[in-house]
Amino acid sequence: MLRLLLLNPPSDSMAARDNYYGCSSKAGYYWPPIDLLALSGKLRSGFELSVIDAVAEHLAVEQCLKLIGRFPPDIVIMLVGPVGLRDDLDYAGRIKTVFNSRIFLSGGPVLFRGKEFIKRYPFIEGVILNFADNNLTDHLLNGAKGRNILSRIGGEIRGEENISCSEDFGYNIPAYELFSLKRYRTPLALRKPLTCVMTSFGCPVGCRFCLYGRLPYASRSLDDLFAEFRCLNYLGIKEIMFSDPNFTVNRRRVEAICAGISRYCPGMKWSATAHAATIDRGLLRIMKNAGCHLLEIGVESGSDEILKRYAKRTDREMVEKAFLACRREKIDVLAYFLFGLPGECPQDMRATLDLALRLDPYLASFSVACPYMGTILEEECRRNGWINAEKEEFDSTRCVSIDNGVLPPGEVEKMQEYAYRRFYLRPAKIIDMIFQSLRRSPFDFLYFLWYFISKAAMISLFSKKRAKMLNSQQF
Repeated sequence: MLRLLLLNPPSDSMAARDNYYGCSSKAGYYWPPIDLLALSGKLRSGFELSVIDAVAEHLAVEQCLKLIGRFPPDIVIMLVGPVGLRDDLDYAGRIKTVFNSRIFLSGGPVLFRGKEFIKRYPFIEGVILNFADNNLTDHLLNGAKGRNILSRIGGEIRGEENISCSEDFGYNIPAYELFSLKRYRTPLALRKPLTCVMTSFGCPVGCRFCLYGRLPYASRSLDDLFAEFRCLNYLGIKEIMFSDPNFTVNRRRVEAICAGISRYCPGMKWSATAHAATIDRGLLRIMKNAGCHLLEIGVESGSDEILKRYAKRTDREMVEKAFLACRREKIDVLAYFLFGLPGECPQDMRATLDLALRLDPYLASFSVACPYMGTILEEECRRNGWINAEKEEFDSTRCVSIDNGVLPPGEVEKMQEYAYRRFYLRPAKIIDMIFQSLRRSPFDFLYFLWYFISKAAMISLFSKKRAKMLNSQQF
């Protein structure tokens, strides 16, 4: 039987590579990559399978190679991400040199340019376009024509770059025994061990800055999903982070999933993403009763004009109603905000921060706009020369990539830093974070309490000069 390794390679910046996206971990937290979980379910019956998550296991480059050497793989399926993409590719090439393994890649940077990367790097044999719905086992073992797979065969690159997803797709039960779930922690979770589960693929909303809008939307088979729920209950998993780009697209389906959770894994705590236009108190109450304690909502901007320009399909009034409904049903919110979208001005960024303070979610993530490869935003930026033509690495947590001559990158970075300081250093927020930490396990309580206190101290120490500059300007 062929040996197959599912690999999340080492990263100096603790880069999250998950579900086609990637960023540097803001707080040292990390969750199981849904890509590897789904692939392990699809491949476990056809191969002698192993899994290495070098980021979660804090493995350095040489340590990871040594660990791979204990199980010399015939095939390696490796995640790549927009943070440290060149390092990822170098590492894949090194694995090819040392072990002569067949190398397949999965991740956002190669999603829409798979053939280009295969041509550019001879050590890449193939690219997986849809980790949740493919015929990879049959392709690797029997030479079947690849579905959602690009591969190099006899010097020719075969397959179509058009990504598809079958309605009622399934990826079976992941090989949980191969994942060190206790290594994962996140402030979004109340209990451990935790895992990630996908119930749908893609997103029908189509935000211009988001990769998921370029993917077809499809739902996972409820039979396949509920089989995984039963397994999670048997294994004693305490928390699910649903990895859907938009969990609340279909109300009836959400209700069915909630019923499945209550029936097959009662007592499970969970979180999910939601679009502000799709939730109300009635639906939230059903989700709460089934164990939902947190929703991730993309607010993005405090400017209705910016929201309209980037096809968000929400406005400030809609967002405020959604947050009020969550508060009344006692569901916490992680809110995502973006600075630096083309078309923004300093007043728009200030409006975004003002909205964040008014909404006052449990957690707020302030990111800089990134033209991830494959998005409409990337096409716009490259067409107008707003990003370096050769640039392929992006990180929404650290550095600004877009310069359209209107909003200087330095001002966007200052605003991001100022927003974190302004949001998290409020006395009421610090007290709230302490009480929120108490809801977690003792170890996680100490970890997150240490993080937020040290983060606050660091920002306070190094941001005074920048804060004075900002206050003297038009922010």
